[in-house]
Amino acid sequence: MLATSDAVTGQIMTTLDAAANGIAMAPVIDRLWGQTNPPADFGTDDLPDTLDFSVRALAGEGQASAGGSVAEQRVAVHFEGSLPPGGWVRLWTHGLDTQSGRRFRQHGGAALADANGDAWLVVTLPDGAAAPTDPDADPVPLSCDALVIADGQSRYYPELRFDRPATIDGSQLSLAAPPDIPAGITLWLCEQGAAMNRGTGQYASGQTLLAIPDDANAAPQRVDLASLDASDLAANTLPNAASAGDTLVVTEPAFGQTPDGDLEAADSAATLVKRERNGLSEVATMGRPAPSQERRELAAYDAEGASGVIGATPGRAAYHESPPMQLGHPGVPAAAEIHGPGAALAGPAADALRQPMAERRADNLLDFVTQTSAPLTATPDPGGTTTWAAVLETGTYGVAGDAAIRALLANNPGFQPGQSWLNLKSQIEAAVQNQTGQPVDLDTIIDTNTFDDDALAAALDRIILNTRDGSAHFATALQAAIERAEDFLYLETPAIDALTANPGSIDLLGAIQARWTERPELRVLLCVPEKYLPDQTAKLEDVRSAGVRAALSALRTAGSDRVQLFSPVAGPGRPGYLASTSVIVDDALMLTGSTHLWRRGLTFDSSLAVGLFDENVAVGRPAAVRAARQQLLANALGLPLNFLPDDPEDCLDAITQLNASGGLGRVDPGAYLTGGDNAPSSTDMDIWNPNGRPNGTSDWLTFFAALTGDASTELNNAIR
Repeated sequence: MLATSDAVTGQIMTTLDAAANGIAMAPVIDRLWGQTNPPADFGTDDLPDTLDFSVRALAGEGQASAGGSVAEQRVAVHFEGSLPPGGWVRLWTHGLDTQSGRRFRQHGGAALADANGDAWLVVTLPDGAAAPTDPDADPVPLSCDALVIADGQSRYYPELRFDRPATIDGSQLSLAAPPDIPAGITLWLCEQGAAMNRGTGQYASGQTLLAIPDDANAAPQRVDLASLDASDLAANTLPNAASAGDTLVVTEPAFGQTPDGDLEAADSAATLVKRERNGLSEVATMGRPAPSQERRELAAYDAEGASGVIGATPGRAAYHESPPMQLGHPGVPAAAEIHGPGAALAGPAADALRQPMAERRADNLLDFVTQTSAPLTATPDPGGTTTWAAVLETGTYGVAGDAAIRALLANNPGFQPGQSWLNLKSQIEAAVQNQTGQPVDLDTIIDTNTFDDDALAAALDRIILNTRDGSAHFATALQAAIERAEDFLYLETPAIDALTANPGSIDLLGAIQARWTERPELRVLLCVPEKYLPDQTAKLEDVRSAGVRAALSALRTAGSDRVQLFSPVAGPGRPGYLASTSVIVDDALMLTGSTHLWRRGLTFDSSLAVGLFDENVAVGRPAAVRAARQQLLANALGLPLNFLPDDPEDCLDAITQLNASGGLGRVDPGAYLTGGDNAPSSTDMDIWNPNGRPNGTSDWLTFFAALTGDASTELNNAIR
């Protein structure tokens, strides 16, 4: 069990660094994706009664308009000796929601104070009126909240006021090669509270690097991070972890509102494989995503080292996790507070990643044949009592293979696995010729010195079936586990609904309700955040939140006080986020990954997860699973492990009391108390929360292209 996003990222970097031919895939990847290592504690002095700070314009930051407004203005905030030495400060500027008229906390900035109590941080101000150039004119007032942590204590400082500074011409500072630092400049790492020395591997992923001039009247600058040398970067950052033999696989995001990663092919020694989208038009390559289908796989694999990792948080340099979420993830760069655990795999368990990785890496069927025709030597059983794992794939049909495999299935709709290589070979050659108009001989692309016909036939069987039928391993495993549940279900997910699929064979809520008739004492605890991941299209969020309310209503109607839900927060006015779904059944089985518990997550979106159980026993339950459940709850609630009740009934009682007490700054009891303004229509549900199992529709491109009116306009405006 890897308890945080950064633990997962660190394991991915370790896997790539150790592998001669490693492969990693993520929904998006930034060039400076990597792990951070926050301080173990934050100073020893008392917290200040008040906060003194100054706000400074940064050179070249902010886009002023002729109408007197400014957008995307970043400023530096300087705490000059006013913080506890070694203390941590997080500052959230206030934005304004123009629809609701309510203020909200922006991501803000964060910093570590140095030994003198000095700290610098950078925040983005809300768009609005620019600072006047006339010194006699009224200033533009803004506000923020702050949090300071020191000596195991924390204090909020609400409603701090400051004036927007005027923009200053200039640009980011571009650095020459190490050890160069421009004269009269100190390079300052805000989150480390320290000056940066070039070429020492000091810069960690996502951190803020300022150029602070010795002249107090000169404007500080942000440093252009593209000008950093690999020797400036920490070892567990992508440019230093990935090497020439490695492969990185990404897919363009499904929706235009979701930013793409900034990694380009020239940014890494590794080979970059990027799956592009083309709206509602055909994409012929392997692994083409269906329109609006999200590719949420986060994984890495080292075949030679028999190791791998599965996680959930996208590979963005800004996303880091350092519990407790309720204190804004102290010690890491300021951003959306996202929780994303995962699992490290070793030995035979890691072998299961070979096939999905080969499918994502290959450009076409012939490339896939080349990659999977070599013999596969299974990793030997390590023996003894250990943790067992199974890799679980999810994704809709029509996606895994390329146009040639789809042509093969069109010629052989009743395809049956288990055929000999020669039979498969003739069918594939015919399909490729029909698709391309050119004859092909697979013998010419196979290395006969290493060819294993059984391994290749098995790999082809699997990708052909995945293309025809899709996969719903997580849903199948979870449904079966619920049907065996005895006393406790813990469901931690960003999305759940009351819909069924396939039709009716995937029905998680129905399985829980049926199990209650046999096991009335079964307790169900749900951890569902108020919002989906950041940067999602609004329609998807509307459908998701309506699904959560419907699921909660159905469970409470059937289960009454046997079910409880809580929504973690990331401080006052800040929602916590989940990138992952983790399910614990009776402290005996754990499922964790990026497969979410609404219909599209269980059947349509592409994801990977892992199922785990442990032969080592503690308190009568598998030790690793029980420990994972305790850690998940501790991270979600922002509590030490020894503060958590262990008994399932006591857990529900504690959450019930916490919600009834207003959440006490740990959860939001009102996240799902009221309904949305407009319930999604059945058409909206089919479009935005589709049933990805076969028989829902024959072809996704045909289904989405047939939409008309507002439904068509809304989808086409949202997707890439």
